[in-house]
Amino acid sequence: MDLQAREKFCKPMDERAILSFCFKSTDYYYDLLSIMSHKDFLYPDHELLFVMIGSLVEQGVTSMDLALLVSHAQSSGVMEALGGVQYLQSISGMEVSDVNFRTYVDRVLEASIKYKTYVKLTQHLKQVEENSHEGKTSEELITGIESDMLDMTGAIKNADEPIELGASLATFIKERKDSKISMTGISTGYTILDKQIDGLIPGTLTVIAARKKMGKSAFLTNVGEHVAYKLKKPVLYIDTELTFSEWQTRAIAKLSKVKERDVKHGGWNEEQLRRIQYAGKSMEEGRFYHKYMPGYSVEKVVALCKKYKIKEDIGLIIFDYIKEPDLSTADANRKEHQLLGDITTKLKDLAGILDVPVLTAVQLNRNNDIADSDRIARYGDIIAMWGTRTEDERAMGGTECGNYKLHITDTRRGGSTMSEGIGYWFFKEYLDIKEVNPADQYFINNNSEVFINDGANDSMYSKYTSSKPAWQG
Repeated sequence: MDLQAREKFCKPMDERAILSFCFKSTDYYYDLLSIMSHKDFLYPDHELLFVMIGSLVEQGVTSMDLALLVSHAQSSGVMEALGGVQYLQSISGMEVSDVNFRTYVDRVLEASIKYKTYVKLTQHLKQVEENSHEGKTSEELITGIESDMLDMTGAIKNADEPIELGASLATFIKERKDSKISMTGISTGYTILDKQIDGLIPGTLTVIAARKKMGKSAFLTNVGEHVAYKLKKPVLYIDTELTFSEWQTRAIAKLSKVKERDVKHGGWNEEQLRRIQYAGKSMEEGRFYHKYMPGYSVEKVVALCKKYKIKEDIGLIIFDYIKEPDLSTADANRKEHQLLGDITTKLKDLAGILDVPVLTAVQLNRNNDIADSDRIARYGDIIAMWGTRTEDERAMGGTECGNYKLHITDTRRGGSTMSEGIGYWFFKEYLDIKEVNPADQYFINNNSEVFINDGANDSMYSKYTSSKPAWQG
């Protein structure tokens, strides 16, 4: 079946053409190696020839000589499998133009992807037949098909050539010289936080760490609703804790400012109904997708994110939260901290591959350290601690400094804060989180020095030299 399938999709003339370039210069071999492998050659003789050329290059050959290749093939006992001397002569002597090199490569890659797609679908069809009565569920079978098809799509995109810095400079200058941008990332909906981290930048992983029951999910949902309903960018929210109905009432409460308990129980008065209906209009104008995935696997998360990037062009991925995956799909020999590191690495990879920001959360242990895995801190572009203000902070900052804070501890781009962090008011009944006005966020140390939260520098607070804050007159 394999040879027959190969023949259906194979482009032998195009394969011969790109192999002939390798006789012109080994630079062409390196070009091919960067975007394809020997398995992309569907004609067996050509696949073997590409391997033989690579073997000689690894031995230090810088100029591919036909006589040298023939000698190498004869000593290896594969001359007959390569089609004989005359066949090799016909390939090395082909007249091909440099301008057509990429065209030949694209045709071979296109044939290879079609063949691999055909093989994968055939395998999946066999699995469906084998599991027609018992075994894998329909969801597991479909998830496997989706994952493999999305990988095929990714293979097409990954065939693009690297971008040369100097060649792209003119475009960069043209885009930026007359149009200054306030920040390079997507707004979180929180002004001071945006200023500190430059927004949620595509390709980055932002981690919010908190103790149990501290509202980290509420914070993620608040950011997600801003992106989906204010910025009109589709958001995918993968939830390992709450079902859709549980999460839905929280999301509606935040948008409508109706207590979550009242949203959940119904029987609303006219004012509550008006607010919920108004919130509903905002929801209809945006796209905020929720997926309940309690026993998640890394493979399912990756497949779902790829699917919604292609299908809905999502602008933000939220994963709530990093914890041990489904043990039935995990390697039994791997420890918990390794499994947590695996999902963190995949989230970081997804951010880069899909070119979207990923926002996630992780639980702090009793010592207020990120639980179990240093890879979470290592791969996160921004690590921020979410929690309540201490009694000392409330005494120093006054009643207007907020009841919660976000302390940015690690960042690759600057923007870390003092331990007092950015102040927030968390209205738990509505699941609503508001950033405290900058003028209200100040702290007085033991030397009676005033530090103002103005987001003006990396330390977050600027020393105020007057005897009292300006807003106090």
